[in-house]
Amino acid sequence: MKVYPDDINNEKEEERNVKNTLKNFALNTNIEGINNAGRSREKIRIFAWAVIFIFLLGLTFNDIRQLVDEYLDYPVDVSTTLEHENAIDFPSVTICNKNRVSCKQLKNFLDNDCKANSEFCEHPKQLRALFQLGKCDAKEPEDLPKPAGKSTLTTQTKTIRKKKKPTASKEISKDNIRDNLISKEQSKVFVIEQKFLMTYLELSENEKFLIGHRLRDLIKSCTFRGVDCLETIDAEDENSFFMDYDVIINPNFGNCYNLYTIDDSIGKSSLTGASYGLSLVLNIEQKDYLKGGQTLAAGSRISIQNRKNAPLLDEYGIDIAPNALTSISLQLVNISRHQYSGCTGSSWTDIDSRYQEQL
Repeated sequence: MKVYPDDINNEKEEERNVKNTLKNFALNTNIEGINNAGRSREKIRIFAWAVIFIFLLGLTFNDIRQLVDEYLDYPVDVSTTLEHENAIDFPSVTICNKNRVSCKQLKNFLDNDCKANSEFCEHPKQLRALFQLGKCDAKEPEDLPKPAGKSTLTTQTKTIRKKKKPTASKEISKDNIRDNLISKEQSKVFVIEQKFLMTYLELSENEKFLIGHRLRDLIKSCTFRGVDCLETIDAEDENSFFMDYDVIINPNFGNCYNLYTIDDSIGKSSLTGASYGLSLVLNIEQKDYLKGGQTLAAGSRISIQNRKNAPLLDEYGIDIAPNALTSISLQLVNISRHQYSGCTGSSWTDIDSRYQEQL
């Protein structure tokens, strides 16, 4: 194939045109990296600006990739609004005596209902067993039994004693855990409490209530925002009282009374202080406590919660000591979730599965 001089000249002219075009672009463009490289006279400066431009161009593409990935992940936009309420709903207050069974009520129930073969006395054998286990016929509470085993004094040795690490034992099934614990030397206080509790749980709900502390015996005074709530709490006329109560039978505390306001307009709290809240005077009736070691401490147990929630006395209850003035103040922080702003479909079926859980 023959190459004519005119063809060579045309190719060189085209190369010069491309170079001139690129050079003009580099001189006149607003892209800083290319503009600085086009104005540079030295090759090292051209190379440096080219490296900087390529590096920054790579960062730009990386940011674009991250934005696209974030968009495809369907991110959630969270809007938080803080509001201050001038008045809040007064919570419900649950009061319990730390003594599960009242010896006075248990004795009266055995002497009156069980001896007369009343229909309320459904488990006379278990009731008499509770009377014996609780030592309700004793005059003074007995001292708690001491842990079994000999107590010996040991002197501190000067040598370091190293214990051998226990070898890995085989797996123990749940069925064998109870038998293994029984085979150990358990505390007598624990054994007495568990035996009393198992007998107590065999009773009916009505029997548990009748042998427990009564509302009028436990609460001697009750005022809410200056109004005597104890006089109207058992009124037959529903319009004459503003506070009511529910009876809750707790396995550890017996009869518990959950107090709450009936009228929502009255049951609002806007001012702090004992005078504007609920004030109670409690009588724990310590003379009627169980004397067999089942009740380890005197006092009451109180739980405060939302009116719609069940009281969790064992988990969140507060112990109130006798012969003391106790004040409890609360601050409510209510977190509610915003509704959708209309950025999705009109019905739940049109919404993508990623957005079906409403925030």
